[in-house]
Amino acid sequence: MTGGRGWDLLFEDDNHQKDLVDADRIGTLLQQHHIPLMVLNACQSGKQEEANPYASVAARLIRAGVGSVLAMNYSVLVVAAQKFVAAFYGGLATGATVGQAVDNGRFVLLANTNRHTVTRRDEDGNPYEEQVKLRDWFLPALYQRAADPVLFDQTTAPPRPAFPTRS
Repeated sequence: MTGGRGWDLLFEDDNHQKDLVDADRIGTLLQQHHIPLMVLNACQSGKQEEANPYASVAARLIRAGVGSVLAMNYSVLVVAAQKFVAAFYGGLATGATVGQAVDNGRFVLLANTNRHTVTRRDEDGNPYEEQVKLRDWFLPALYQRAADPVLFDQTTAPPRPAFPTRS
């Protein structure tokens, strides 16, 4: 996910070839179309470089005008990402702010530390499984420009679709 100029996003073009797109360009496009949130569920999408702490994809999207960016600071297990994202999107769908939805996801990770099993060998070489307690609730990082928005307003109901009547 990194290019010669810094951090970029890797897409696929119409010919199924790599298409490295500058994060600043994506951020500007999202801002112009009033997209309030970008979720980067890829490992280390929020990672900052020591030489330039503002070079991460998340930081560049914020600088380009995106209101909120959710990114992973480090590598994350798929099962952790799945649990976090389910709680995060569930929070958004019920009218939570982006920050509250992040908290929902972090609380799920904090409450369920037994998400990873490793196979080890005893002194005789026999395999056994050991549960590893993960304390990775802090991996998702939320970057925001200003206010913590509610993306799905629960006070106004969407219009009901018109269904054809049977004759």
